[in-house]
Amino acid sequence: MDRIPGVMADTCIRLFGRGEAMDSEGFAGFFTDAPMYQFGNGEPCLNKSEIYDSVANFFAAVDALYHDIRNVWENGDAVFVEMDVTYWRKDGTSITLPCSDIFRFNGDKIEELRIYMDANPIFDLSLPVGQKASVFTMSQGRRATPPGVMRRYFTEHAEGVYRAANGFAPKWATAGPKWPVVSKMELLNAFQAAIGSGNWNAVESFLTENALLRVGNRPEVVGPQAILETLSDLFTRELRATGADYTGVWDTPDNVLVVEMTVQGTRLRDGRAVNYPCVETYRFDGDQISEWRIYPIEATLLAAESLPR
Repeated sequence: MDRIPGVMADTCIRLFGRGEAMDSEGFAGFFTDAPMYQFGNGEPCLNKSEIYDSVANFFAAVDALYHDIRNVWENGDAVFVEMDVTYWRKDGTSITLPCSDIFRFNGDKIEELRIYMDANPIFDLSLPVGQKASVFTMSQGRRATPPGVMRRYFTEHAEGVYRAANGFAPKWATAGPKWPVVSKMELLNAFQAAIGSGNWNAVESFLTENALLRVGNRPEVVGPQAILETLSDLFTRELRATGADYTGVWDTPDNVLVVEMTVQGTRLRDGRAVNYPCVETYRFDGDQISEWRIYPIEATLLAAESLPR
């Protein structure tokens, strides 16, 4: 039977999810009963038991790992993956190494996996790694945008969401970078709920130390305290927001959330109801907002001394 395109690639991503959760048994379960697994120039593992022991020993030596996938190609019974893999060591340091994997399938199981990567710098800190030694390095030293495939696996893929909620969350959520296993939209909803309830301590917890806010053409403000003062002034002197209808939400690969909406509220100066379109962009650093820009279509709507009725 012909293969359904994308199924093998999805299987590889699911396998990486086992690795990031350090689920050795689940990892070994993806292979046939007569597999071949080889990491770098290590000894090949020729049965599931050897694969289990190999990955379990490796997982025990690091705190967390993340597969930053750039390209996945399917060809016949083979899948080729190009990525950077970041490892967080036991001493709190981290290292990112370029890697290429070749998978060969037999039916829906992996018959062969060869990992082409020099892993020695993980454990020998004296070994140099080039600053641009990355699969995301392009011509003239430019950098391709990471697509965030594995972050999305744990927040959008049905299996990944279920596993994260049932004892198999990625270790990078509790060690290393401690990235949240929630979507940026969930973070935004919680952030907006904190603003709506006036819980300023909670609002501050969503902001990085150097977070930036800019509303329309007004001067930008930097830092949680300045942002809290701006929000407090906005919602106590100018506008009481009563709702918003989202017309578009875009979650980009580079940790940016773009929201298009129509905002409803009351202008506090004269009690007039207002209804205006707006776009907001949020840049995230982990589970915190590092930049927030608000683009109301009518920038003078809130500040104008008089408007035609």
